[in-house]
Amino acid sequence: MTISFNGLGNEGRLGNQMFQYAFLRGVAANINSEWIIPPEDAQRYDNYGLYDCFILKNCEEKNRKESNFNDHVYREMHFDESIFNWNQGDINFSGNFQSEKYFENIINQIREDFTFNDDYLKT
Repeated sequence: MTISFNGLGNEGRLGNQMFQYAFLRGVAANINSEWIIPPEDAQRYDNYGLYDCFILKNCEEKNRKESNFNDHVYREMHFDESIFNWNQGDINFSGNFQSEKYFENIINQIREDFTFNDDYLKT
């Protein structure tokens, strides 16, 4: 099973993108799933700042592509255990997911990923 977040870069600015990325990584780890996000050259309406600002050490080439999965839209602001324990096949998530409960299981990996890119800081 693979989960994705194609809207990364279109659904909010940098802070929201950080939550969306951490959410996706945390859920994937919880359900032992592959995960993918759009590549850095994907067409975005907004600034897709994750690749610019952060090293994303744990985001490998295999994680950088768009999916063609069905969408699961979630616009609530609270933690949803059924999403955290997703078992309904490949899916593309869309929504807010602004709870640390989605990624507290891999907090150290998220901190590694959100290490600032020194080249970006110099600009």
